[in-house]
Amino acid sequence: MEVHAYQAPSANLEAESVFCRNCGAGIAPTAQACPRCHADQNLNSKSKITAGVLAFFLGGLGFHRFYLGQWWGLFYLLFWGTGIPSLISLIEAIAFFCTSDQTWNAKYGRTKGSAWLIGLAGGFALLFVIGTLAAIAIPAYQKYVERAKAAQARIEQQHQQQPQAEPQLRQQQ
Repeated sequence: MEVHAYQAPSANLEAESVFCRNCGAGIAPTAQACPRCHADQNLNSKSKITAGVLAFFLGGLGFHRFYLGQWWGLFYLLFWGTGIPSLISLIEAIAFFCTSDQTWNAKYGRTKGSAWLIGLAGGFALLFVIGTLAAIAIPAYQKYVERAKAAQARIEQQHQQQPQAEPQLRQQQ
């Protein structure tokens, strides 16, 4: 094997062991719990308090489901107008708050990232807000234009009647 002067040094980039986040003991990089102190090593766990608050306040739009990495939060968005998702999410919020930490971590402790789902939900929410504002603003603007045209027509009508009165005023002065 030939060695080049400008060749980058080779290094093993795969970690053979990592350290426990609680006690500092050496553990396997794929270990879910430390064998020494039994501390959970998961970095992607979802908070049940956050999920419960999202379910309580924004559950009708499915934000808590997007937070938990579940795509079917889209159904909450689709049926939001019926009020059914709001009722379901209220019940889910109570269930989230009453769930024990062990049960919560077993069910939602290993979820994948949900950034794209949150972005999608945010996009739908933004689209909804823009649509609502447009539905309010466009008719108001049309009424404004109609009133402006009517006011302009009155001003023009007054100007047509005024020139006859102006020469009489000038003669008196």
